Amino acid sequence: LSARRIRILGPRPHLLGPICEIDPSFPGTTMIPITLTWFVGVYLALFLAGVLVLWIGYEMTRKRRATRIARDRVFCRICGTCYTDTTGTDLTDCPVCGSRNERSGQAF
Repeated sequence: LSARRIRILGPRPHLLGPICEIDPSFPGTTMIPITLTWFVGVYLALFLAGVLVLWIGYEMTRKRRATRIARDRVFCRICGTCYTDTTGTDLTDCPVCGSRNERSGQAF
């Protein structure tokens, strides 16, 4: 703070040191004029925007993972067993009955 910006108002008998105040006539001393209502509203809006971004990111990750799991899941049409096959081939062998099953890529 520069010397022109601070104005000494006089001594304070109950405290140590003089009473000081920022001189409003000095250029550049005003801050951004914002009320408490606007401050709380902006703070709340930014907080909720952050929560929304995190929520959307989590949902995208969850859907990607569910799609990957559903793609690896195979349902045997002979014995009804549901098993996981991560080989990536279109035809897989059922571990229970040994029949060949075509991968559908959809969850049942």
